[in-house]
Formats: sequence, C-alpha cells, structure tokens
Amino acid sequence: MPKKTFSSPLKRAIYSGRRNRYVPHLQFFSKAFQGILYNQIWEDPEIDLAALKLEESSKVLAISSGGCNGLNYLTKCPEKVSLVDIQQDHLHIARIRAVAARAAPTYQHLFDFMAVGKGVQNIQFYQQHIAPHLSEEEKHYWQSPMQQLWKRYKHRIDIFEKGFYPASKAALVARMIFPLLGIKRSRVREFLKFSDTKEQTIYFDAIILPKILKRWRHLLFKLPALCAFLGVHPNQIKILQDETNLSLKDLFIERVRQTLTDTPCYRNYFAWQILLAQYNLDCQEALPLYLQEKNFDLIKQQLNHQKLDHSYGSIVKKVADSHPGDYNRFVLLDAQEWMSKEDITALWQDIIRVGGPGARIIFRTGTLKSYLADQLPTHLMEKLYYHEEQSRTLFKKDRLKVYGGFHCYEVRG
Repeated sequence: MPKKTFSSPLKRAIYSGRRNRYVPHLQFFSKAFQGILYNQIWEDPEIDLAALKLEESSKVLAISSGGCNGLNYLTKCPEKVSLVDIQQDHLHIARIRAVAARAAPTYQHLFDFMAVGKGVQNIQFYQQHIAPHLSEEEKHYWQSPMQQLWKRYKHRIDIFEKGFYPASKAALVARMIFPLLGIKRSRVREFLKFSDTKEQTIYFDAIILPKILKRWRHLLFKLPALCAFLGVHPNQIKILQDETNLSLKDLFIERVRQTLTDTPCYRNYFAWQILLAQYNLDCQEALPLYLQEKNFDLIKQQLNHQKLDHSYGSIVKKVADSHPGDYNRFVLLDAQEWMSKEDITALWQDIIRVGGPGARIIFRTGTLKSYLADQLPTHLMEKLYYHEEQSRTLFKKDRLKVYGGFHCYEVRG
C-alpha cells in the first residue's frame, strides 16, 4: 500500500515510514499530541551535560520539547544552543520560558513565573516585561482561548495565574490516574518529604505499590489514551513490549518505582512533577538549573548574547539543511523510536557530515539497548564510537527512569 504524505512536520514524524493500516492508532496519537502535552522537558539535564561535555566552542542542536534544557545547557556557556521541534505549542512554551528568563528584572519575578507558575502577579509580569518582547504571532497565541481536555481557559496566558504545571495534558491525566489508583495527595506529600532512598523504597513498597496492584486497576493500563496523553508513540509501545516481554502495567510499576526510589525525593524535581505537578519550592537544589538563583545572572547574560534560538520543524530536516561545522553537539531525545530506518540513516549520515570529528550525540531509548547498530549501515557505524560504559553509568544516575536507556556516541576522528 502507498505511504501517506503530510505537509505538517508533526504528522510526518508521527506517520514516518508507516503504511495506511497503522492509521487508526496513529490518528488518535496525533490528536493527543496536539496542544500543551508537556510544559517541561522530561530528560535529566545533569546527565545530558555530563555526556555532552560542553565547551565555549560547543554548538548544540537539540529537540526542544518544553525548552528547559536549552536554558540549562546555557549554564555551561556554549557558543550557541538551537532548539527545534515539530510541536508548535511546545515551541511557544520554550520561547516564553526564554523571554521570561531574559526579561525578568529580578530573580523573584522569574521564580514566581516559572518555578511557582501560579499567581496574579504573573499576568502583570507578562504584560509589563514579557509581551513587549514577543512577536505578534506569539502574543496572539498566548492571548487566545485554550481548551485542554476538560479544562478551558479564556486566554492561554491564564495558565500562569491558575497553575502552569498542572495545565499540561500529561499532568491532567496523571492527576486523574493517581486517585483512580487509590493514591491520595496526603500520602504523596508525606512520601516527597523523604531524603533517604531506603525510606522511600520501604514506603513505596508498603504503601503505594499495593494500591497499584489491586486487581481491577490493571484495566487502566489497557487504555490507549493513557500512553497517548503521556506522549508515548504507538511504535514505542511495540518496541517496549517486544524487547522486555512486560505488560504496560509491569513497565509502569518498574519505571515509576525506580524514579521514586533511586534518588532522594527532596531534590528530584521529576518526582515532584509526576506526583504533584509542581516543584519543591523550599529547596534551590530541587529546581532545574536555569531556575536556581545562582544561575540567574549567567542565564540572562547568555540570552542577551543571543546564544539561544528556536525553530519549527523536524531535527532530520534541520541537520540536513545545515553546513559542516554548524553544530557539534546533538540531543535527539527519544525521537528515533518514532522514525523509519531510512530516516534514522539519513539523520546520522548528516550528523556525521555536519558535526565532524569529536561531535557528541546523545539520545534515549525505551529499553536498555541502543538499537543504532541494527539501524545504520556498517560504513556509518564505523565512523562512530559508542561510549557504552559511560552511558550506562550516567543512566544509573538519571533522576527520571521513564526511559530504559541513555546513550552517548562520538564521531571518530
């Protein structure tokens, strides 16, 4: 059967290499992936930075998602950071996040807007300091009405008054799932106070896990909407089930347990976002790097030097359109698990051409395996060095275990 062609970068990515018989599953995912699915990125920047080894000459090209890590990378003062994404809502969030960091007259303004993400003072901050730096298209976007599943906002910018982090589709679904699993917010808050991983493990196994394991609750993990609204592509589900031989329920328990017990909760902002859709505001160490007060002036300086830019489109096309030397650090997130073998080959061929010797590339996968050797022809694999031991070591330190593996490659000299 012939393949469909799509003008939208988002739909091209979702349907990449798939034939028409897959359309019903992908159509639902395509609808779910529109709007504000994520309002922060779900990859640990501390792991990224350890693998990327950013220097003053580093030129980073990364998939944007919520845009947090683009700002986090600026704490290492690279030459430039370019963010690209196929999801326009996420790019709007990435841009307003950057403008807020640059335009904030004081750290408290940025803290209220992006760390707390709630309060009428944020609307005043937007009107006085952010809106003047936005294009007409961006202002129109933030001042237009928005429907997020069952929640409606008169203006999109209102989410910064009523609650930015609980407003994403992923957060709304999570807030619905945990009560259905019998997990009360009072239990969650009690759990997040722990600073010892042994205490967390005991509490999780004794209090939280039995709630999830109740017989009827396995039905929740058979709902396609659960994965779709968490941004999990149907192809990723197939890879996970084929490689791990685990059910979605068992995978959910395994990944959530690791995320909530491997790292002290007080400083794991991913755990706070998963369980409460907020940050631990009482601890600077528990905030993303760009929101820590010690980095406020540095981030502002980097942004004033125009070191961050955003563009709409796929990373495959962005690299293909680039010239040798334009970039030497590449952050692919988990995008390759959406792609066809042909797209992956084209992407890496261009990464090697553009990045040149010494370029470093990082990505994540649903399982421990890299898959790259199964996807690329031998002549391309011979030009790459896999930092396998470092990748496994860093993954063990990752504060978010929704993925199964982290991988770092380097272009050989």
